[in-house]
Amino acid sequence: MSLVHEMLPAVEQELREAVQRCGSRMGPDLVEMVTYHMGWTGPGAGPEATGKRIRPVLTLLACGGVCGDWRPALPVAASVEFIHNFSLMHDDIQDESPTRRGRETIWKRWGAAQAINAGDALFAAASLATLEAQREDLAPATRAEVLLVLSRACLELTYGQFLDLDAEDAAEASIDTYWQMVRAKTGALVAAACLAGGVAGGASAEQAEALAEFGLHLGFAFQVRDDVLGLWGDPAVTGKSATTDLQSRKKSLPIVFGLERCLEFRGLLAEPFTAAQVPRMLASLEACGARAFALAEGARMTERAYAAVGRAALLPEYDSALREMTASLLTRDR
Repeated sequence: MSLVHEMLPAVEQELREAVQRCGSRMGPDLVEMVTYHMGWTGPGAGPEATGKRIRPVLTLLACGGVCGDWRPALPVAASVEFIHNFSLMHDDIQDESPTRRGRETIWKRWGAAQAINAGDALFAAASLATLEAQREDLAPATRAEVLLVLSRACLELTYGQFLDLDAEDAAEASIDTYWQMVRAKTGALVAAACLAGGVAGGASAEQAEALAEFGLHLGFAFQVRDDVLGLWGDPAVTGKSATTDLQSRKKSLPIVFGLERCLEFRGLLAEPFTAAQVPRMLASLEACGARAFALAEGARMTERAYAAVGRAALLPEYDSALREMTASLLTRDR
């Protein structure tokens, strides 16, 4: 993973420079909110607060895999990460999440109304990161194509969040509607990150299609892993209670499977319950095969991702890095 270790400081620098360029248009108070959310300032700032920067690294690996140099895609990687973080800010408001990465969320610290403004600022910064970057190796036509890819992804991930929230109050759920939601909410941006990186590197039509397919199925597998950790992960490691997804009636894959296949679980979830009842609910899910099904689906999507990256015909060093990164993401415990 030496490539990734080399990329991460460069991504962080690109993100900081992009925020700095936007600073005069935002004012110091809004900049403070943005830099706090990005993990750079405030209580608890540091590597644990910034997150893994997965999506921008995928962008750089895709670019490098096509042309042998990942640096032209740095502004694109910054755009991708800003989009991801604007969506997280708004998701935290909608879900009323008090913490993220072990710190107070923006809305909890500054209020929901101002948190919406901070999210909007990051949304605008996403386009500017690519448009205003001083890089001669990123042609105007390439910038336009990248922003087209990312704008479409923004619309799709917003629809995915709509479907996710809508599903919480729905009495019925199905595996098909779950995949529709995940395709939009998670898969769309991961696919766009890979596709945009390929575009920045001058990918052929065949490479671009394969990179987008790789990102989509990686996004599917990534979300399934999140769903499993949300129910059976160690709260001390994940930083999230195992009761959260159940209490919000989140339609994660194991829960949807349980609603479809397990009468006992369906009855338990339909009634008000306390944290003390959660172990019984989890046992019911596991007994009916929900956990095993989710793990199998995650493995199936992972194999599809590997097959797609193989079709992209990337340079060997970058192909290996993408496969290694995929394996680490899908066996993680947090």
